[in-house]
Amino acid sequence: MSPLVQMGIQGALVVLVVLIIPCAYRVWMGPAAADRLQAIDTITTLLIGIIIVLALLQGVGMFMDVAIGTPVIKPKESPCVLCNGLLCIEACKDGALKPVDTVTQVKMGIARINKSQCFAWDDQDCHLCYIKCPLQDEALYQEDGKPVINEEKCVGCGICEYVCSTINSTCAIKTLPQG
Repeated sequence: MSPLVQMGIQGALVVLVVLIIPCAYRVWMGPAAADRLQAIDTITTLLIGIIIVLALLQGVGMFMDVAIGTPVIKPKESPCVLCNGLLCIEACKDGALKPVDTVTQVKMGIARINKSQCFAWDDQDCHLCYIKCPLQDEALYQEDGKPVINEEKCVGCGICEYVCSTINSTCAIKTLPQG
């Protein structure tokens, strides 16, 4: 990243942090409940912006979709880790991410294994995708030491693709979007 771009991103971070101050004051001293709720909503949006700017500064693999300006997941660079509480769903105010009760109800896509590129299917000792799968033995299980995707249970988080790409230059797993 060029120094000029990095300086611009740092400036954006400062602006976002400074904008939180009047919003926090409004939450605390707002004249009406509606003003306070609006300020809380604005703070949430600003915090998401801060997270994205920090991710850009740290080189973390969070990306913006050029067409609509929303965060997207690129499994080989930064998969969804299905964090406790699925905070992204709560933070999404426009309803694009639908609430779920458990991580097994998430459905972003589906992973596919190219058996001809998979070390385990080539009778090599590799179980990394299986070990790292957050839905181990449900979405990804093993038959005779070889990984198998259960298409009904796979949520498309991309963790298997990410870990495969760290040890296999051809990456035997591809996470395809749903729909």
